[in-house]
Formats: sequence, C-alpha cells, structure tokens
Amino acid sequence: MELCAAVLLNFREWEKLLELEAKIDSYIQFSKVVASACKEMLNKGGKNGPRELWDTILPIFQTSTSVQHKRSGTGIVKDSSRETSQAIMTSFIFCRSQLQQFIKKLKDTLVLGIIISCLAKFYNILKDDSIGEIFLEYQGIWPTIITNSDGFNMTAVGEVFQSTLHHALSIHPTHTAWLRTKGDVMYALISLQNSKKAPTVSVHGHYACALKYYISAAMVSSDFFSLPLPKAIFDDLQFKHMIHCCTKLCNHTQAAVLHQFLEEPNYTMAFKALGERVCNDSCDTYYPCIWDVTLLEFLVHHHTKRGEMDCRQYVIQLIGQLELNSNNNEEIQREAASLRKGWFLRAMAKQYL
Repeated sequence: MELCAAVLLNFREWEKLLELEAKIDSYIQFSKVVASACKEMLNKGGKNGPRELWDTILPIFQTSTSVQHKRSGTGIVKDSSRETSQAIMTSFIFCRSQLQQFIKKLKDTLVLGIIISCLAKFYNILKDDSIGEIFLEYQGIWPTIITNSDGFNMTAVGEVFQSTLHHALSIHPTHTAWLRTKGDVMYALISLQNSKKAPTVSVHGHYACALKYYISAAMVSSDFFSLPLPKAIFDDLQFKHMIHCCTKLCNHTQAAVLHQFLEEPNYTMAFKALGERVCNDSCDTYYPCIWDVTLLEFLVHHHTKRGEMDCRQYVIQLIGQLELNSNNNEEIQREAASLRKGWFLRAMAKQYL
C-alpha cells in the first residue's frame, strides 16, 4: 500500500487517490491529503487542501507531553481534540520515521515541493528568527502562526525538513527554489553554530557552503548568468545573505560588488568593505565588475589617500568607459550593469562551485 500510494503521487493520479476509501491505509490517507493540496495548487484553487496537509503533518511532531489521547472502540489511539481523517497522524501508527521513509519514495517535483514548503514554513515559525528565515515556495498557502508552539519538537522538524530537501535535490539537482532553500538552511545553521560557540572553521564552512548553493541557484536560473536573475528567487534578502557570507570570509571586495545588486545600495557598508586592509579575495581584479560610478569614485579617493597611484589610474580608466557615462539612456546603463553582473557571478561560480 505504501508503494502504491507513492506511485499514484509520482504519476499525479490525484483523482484516483481522492476516490479511494479514506480508512484503507495510513499511507493512502496521507497521500490523499497531499494529492488534494497538489490538485488545488495546479488548479489555483482554494487553501483547503494545503490547510488539511498542514493539520496532518503538525501532530506528527508534537512532543509526547503535549498530546492527550483517548482510545476508540477498536483500540486505536486518537487525538482527543480531533476525530477527523487526520486522527491517524496523531496516533503512533504513522510516526516520523515512517514519514521520512515514505518521502524517499516520492519523485514528483510538485509533490516534493508542497511537502518541503509545508515543513519549511513549520520550521520557520518554530525557529522564530526573521534574519535566518528560510525561503520557501508557495509562501502564501500556509498559516502564519501556531498555537502552543512549545508543544512541538523543532529539532525533529528540522531533521525531517533537511532530509526531505536533501532527497529532493538528489533527484532534481537543478531546481532553483530548492537550491535557494538549501542555501538558506546552511545560512541558518551559522546562527545556530554561533549560539553554541562552535569552532570558527566549522562556521566558515557554512558560509562557503551557503554561497555555493546561492550561486548554483543563480547559475541554473539564468543559463549560466546570461539571463537576468528571477526576482521571485533573488530578492534583497538573498543578496544580503550573500554579502554577509562574503564579509565573514573576508572577501570584502566581493561583498562591495554585491551591494550593487540591492534595490537601494548601502553605500556606507560598501565603502567600509572597499576600505578594508585585510582582504582574502583578489581586490582590484573585481573592479571591472563595478558599474556604480559612486563606488568607483570612492575607490579613486581611497587609492589616492593611500598613495596607490597605479590602482588610482586603473580605476580612473574604468570610470572613463563610455557605457558607464551617467548621461546614457536607461537601456545602455541596464546593459552595462547586466554585463558586469555576468562577469562577477561567473567569477564567483569558479571560486565556490
């Protein structure tokens, strides 16, 4: 029955699943809930299916002290507050290990995407960390709060979520949204490691790993950086995470270049990055990737102040490029920025991938 349920989900036989008797088997029952959510997402319907999946998955992660049970006439343990079709999930018949085992049989991108999104949202709410919030697809279909959040095992949610994400990427390694999500997972681990005072080397490994997944997501979504990055995936928060990772790795010039990707560049932070004396990246090698004349003018002043005349002259030559003239029309300026973004991201890919 477990394999049959997985096959029906993988072949998107939503109707066949929904026609089955609800109480045949726990795997069939869970698959019916997933199928309902997937069907609504494809048809752009309501939120009943996703909400039912949400209500089904949450009780699996309740701590033993937070669940009150009573037995039915057949001896099956049920949740005292819920006697709907989700009751089987609150019993010990369908546990976390069974959920993980079943998920490993799933292959379809929509099915896995819905489950990953549900687990990611659940984990974000329990973690309650706005800075380290993990990106997820289908953001608007889930509840935004959980009552009695202390009654859930956040560690277990994180383990199942990461296991599911790892499985999904092993099957579909170029799924852009999941690569972004994986990058955010690694970024979120940084704050967790810092709170536990983990060794610096371990934390630095997470910074580089987060950049690896962020750049992978950018690469596959832009045909190796020849197309604009999709704004649905690459927002300001994404670039701020990348800037923070580069800063912590002492790749300050890379961090400064990334400030240009923001809707509103933070010039104070960008100037500070360009003024750092200790820098692990190749510094002026990235200067041709700068299209913001304000940053180039700062570099002229900076190198003049330090008496670095060769670097100063190099930056002056860059400012003098015709496509960077501020009097150019928007199309020329946009093309100049796009070209330099591609140069920079390809250089980043060679380093981190």
